[in-house]
Formats: sequence, structure tokens, C-alpha cells
Amino acid sequence: MDSALIVKGFEIAGAIIYMMALVVSLKTRNPFYLGLFVSCNLMVFWDWIFNLKWFFNVTFHEEATVLWKMAGERETLTAALAFVSFYYWVFHLLVRYRDTLDDVMGRWQYPLIYVASALYVLAFEILFVNLGVWEYHQKERFELYGVAYSNAWLNAHMILGGYLLLRYSMRWARIPDAAIGFDPRTETFWKSSVLALSAPITGIFLAFALQMIWYINTQPWVESPRLF
Repeated sequence: MDSALIVKGFEIAGAIIYMMALVVSLKTRNPFYLGLFVSCNLMVFWDWIFNLKWFFNVTFHEEATVLWKMAGERETLTAALAFVSFYYWVFHLLVRYRDTLDDVMGRWQYPLIYVASALYVLAFEILFVNLGVWEYHQKERFELYGVAYSNAWLNAHMILGGYLLLRYSMRWARIPDAAIGFDPRTETFWKSSVLALSAPITGIFLAFALQMIWYINTQPWVESPRLF
């Protein structure tokens, strides 16, 4: 199959999932989920950092839609949609159904979420790397079927860390998980939205810091077309 066609199909599917996330975040009528949606949009700037030569060292298909270009290097819609749409739905569902997870799995939910997050990202990336949507430029011994396998624990740290920060922010600040409306004149609106915005970003930063230990010690990169 033509890889350019796959890229466009990926972007269309991603855009649909993105719009569904926006609609759901608004339909909850809870500023916590709206703040979460905004937070996941801001993750695109983390994706820009992750893709750099000294981290993922990844390039995207030449037909990928360009969101912005800086010093000759581009951020693609493909990357942004993969990042934003996926993480919103993961965090939304985990937080929304946290009581069910508590009842069914108890504390076992945390190691299970960690392992599932690691396995999922490998399966997802192996599929699309081998379809030609993006490409990693790391030494062969640091890749699994073309994918940087260190992404497994990076993704696990990001999801588990973000989930823990979200659910405990909601508990500690006594944020209601109900349709309370969007009234910016209330403290509840700002408390809910700001905490939901902050939690995943903080989780990503902590996961990034841990991953830097890996990259500092392994330095697995090979030459790539990236400028930086």
C-alpha cells in the first residue's frame, strides 16, 4: 500500500478522534475534563522536543502535513494527532472509570496499566513504522522491528504518572466528577481546569527526566536527515 496514502488516512482518522475528544470534553460540562483536553493539546510541544536528534531522533513521511517549521525542521500533524488524541482518551477513560478500576482490580490496576501502556505503544509504533509513517534513527540493538524499544517504559511512565497525578489532584482538591458547568467566575472552574491541565504535563516532565538517564548513558543514535 502507498505509504503517502496511509499517512493521509492516519491524519484523517486522527482528526476525527481529536474532534470526538473535544466534543466529549465539552459534553461532560466539567472543567476538569476541559482542562485535560487543553493539557493534551499542549503536549504537542513535548512531542517537538521528543522528536529531536538527541532524544527519539525520528523523521516523518515527507507527505505528512506540516504544523510548523522552525530552523528547517518541521512538526507534523501526524505526530501531533497521534500524541494529543491518544493521551486524551487514555487519561479521560482512566479517570472517569477510576472507581470501577478500584473495585475490580484494586492496587493491581497500577502495574497492569504500566505493562499495558508499554506493550500498546510498541505494537502501535511497530505497525506504523513498518507502514512508513515515521522512522527512528537509532542503532539496531536499541530498536525492535524499527522502533526505539525504550519508548515502552517512557510511555508507561507518562501514562501511569499522569493518571496518578490526575486522580489524586481530583481527590485532594475535592473536585466533583459531575456536570458542574463552565462558569469562569467560580473558583471551582479554575481549580478544576488548572489542576487537570497541570497533572499530565508534570507527569510527562518526570517521565522525560527519567528517560534522559537512559539516553545520557546509551547515546543510541545514528546519522539522520534531521537538522537538530
